[in-house]
Amino acid sequence: MSVGARALLLVALIAVAVPWVIAGRTLANPPDPPVSSAKTSGVVWGGLVFTTRRPLHHWLHVHGVAYSVWAGRHPPAANTVRR
Repeated sequence: MSVGARALLLVALIAVAVPWVIAGRTLANPPDPPVSSAKTSGVVWGGLVFTTRRPLHHWLHVHGVAYSVWAGRHPPAANTVRR
């Protein structure tokens, strides 16, 4: 193998190895997820989004659950739709 071919092979190996090393380090130490400053304005429940208490109350009633029971089991979500 000539010197030129060896140099070309070395450059090709480096060109392949560097992205793999960078990807491996990124996967091993992922960056922190972005923090959202948006306030919660609704509750996702049963595949629907409820922004007020009344529609959620109705949906729960139709599905055989009292709103008071649900609110006792899920206080943060209940506080979101009370606002």
